[in-house]
Amino acid sequence: MKYFTLNGKKVEEKELSFNAVCDFEDMGVDIRELNGKPLSLTRAYIAYAEGITLEEAGKEIESHIVNGGDMKGVMEAISSAFRDSDFFRQTAERKRKASAKAETAPSA
Repeated sequence: MKYFTLNGKKVEEKELSFNAVCDFEDMGVDIRELNGKPLSLTRAYIAYAEGITLEEAGKEIESHIVNGGDMKGVMEAISSAFRDSDFFRQTAERKRKASAKAETAPSA
């Protein structure tokens, strides 16, 4: 198991599975918006990992930063969760294959 530290406590990294994606959507966060809304995604990931509300996760993040913490460990955990996710690897592989097939298809 992998962990990150937030406010001095160890938090277990959570896998990003299909059900996790649905949980994020239920929280109103589209995980495909990593580049567009990174703070919302970070807050949602912490809420998901800790089993708390978005409001509570936001307070955790704010407290962590106010008390001198940085978000490096959390951001590494999120990157790792995407990288290690079987669901996302397969989704990316399908997109890559479809893109390669489209590039090699003769144009009409």
